[in-house]
Amino acid sequence: MSSTDKNIDHRRVPNLQVFFSRHGEELAVSSLGSDYKPGDIVTWMMPGNFPYIDLFTNNVL
Repeated sequence: MSSTDKNIDHRRVPNLQVFFSRHGEELAVSSLGSDYKPGDIVTWMMPGNFPYIDLFTNNVL
């Protein structure tokens, strides 16, 4: 992508992180794709303190 998807409101990511931590399963942070399963939701901070959320689809790079 050459720019941010304007259909996604990244300001909501911190609220979703709180919801998931209260109602979901919190996984250990890992850089290995094999530690996650398809369907896992992951969040992280991008450079510039920009919250990001993604749906893990597979562990094949």
